[in-house]
Amino acid sequence: MHRILSVLVMGSLLGWFPAFAQMPDGSASRAAMDRLGFMVGIWRGEAWMQRGQERVQTTMTETVERKLGGVVLQVEGIGVLAAADSAHRRVVHHALGVISFDPQSGN
Repeated sequence: MHRILSVLVMGSLLGWFPAFAQMPDGSASRAAMDRLGFMVGIWRGEAWMQRGQERVQTTMTETVERKLGGVVLQVEGIGVLAAADSAHRRVVHHALGVISFDPQSGN
């Protein structure tokens, strides 16, 4: 059973390699993503979100990093409830996003 599974997995992986070999060098994607270079960094500030009738105040940290040689931006956001002592801070929002350029559509 393991051999059959291994053969299926390897066959499916090998089937993708020709498609990757034909991809453009990524220079158009890198150039397009360079226009968003101002976003790269760590951003911190006060934020709020609405939970039904309750408005929750948080400290939000957004970390934006270039990935895969600059053709992708990874955005991670973490919202923490403020507390008098850091041991009792609580994460109430944690999100991850990816921004990339589609050379076929130009978007």
